[in-house]
Amino acid sequence: MKYFLLLLLLSCSCSPELTPEETVISQVKIFTSAFFSDNYTEAVKYTHDRLLNMSGGEEGHIQMLKDNKEMMLNDGVIIEKFEVSEDVTIAKFSDNEYHCLVPTTMIMIINGQKMEIRDYFFGFSDATQKEWKFVQSELLRDNGGTLSPVQNFKTNIEIPAKPDPVPID
Repeated sequence: MKYFLLLLLLSCSCSPELTPEETVISQVKIFTSAFFSDNYTEAVKYTHDRLLNMSGGEEGHIQMLKDNKEMMLNDGVIIEKFEVSEDVTIAKFSDNEYHCLVPTTMIMIINGQKMEIRDYFFGFSDATQKEWKFVQSELLRDNGGTLSPVQNFKTNIEIPAKPDPVPID
């Protein structure tokens, strides 16, 4: 029995630490999976604090997510597939802040038409890069106006323009 415990401890202590890119991908996948499985409490753990505050705190943000999802269902919008790309960009913004850009692809059915929609999540982390908080990049493009959770937002990562949805046959 003691050899089993020793082996278990060794295997745990020797497991490789995730790279910052792997950490980002893992956390975005947890974040999006939580949303799609209606586990909103888990999703808010990966949502930028200022966005939560703008939504009335965690409970307000959860209600907004539920309302948006219900509105999509009522409008006949179906999310068929959601993918997180591994082509993550991470950049040091300051001594204690890192930013990342995570490409995503969503296949949706809107009014009976299947569409491919590409966009990005933008992430924020401290210098450790162990915990990331995300917002949809559209809230940061051109400072997102009054909807932006980060007024006068600055980054050294270029946020590409959102491409138009592409119909899929």
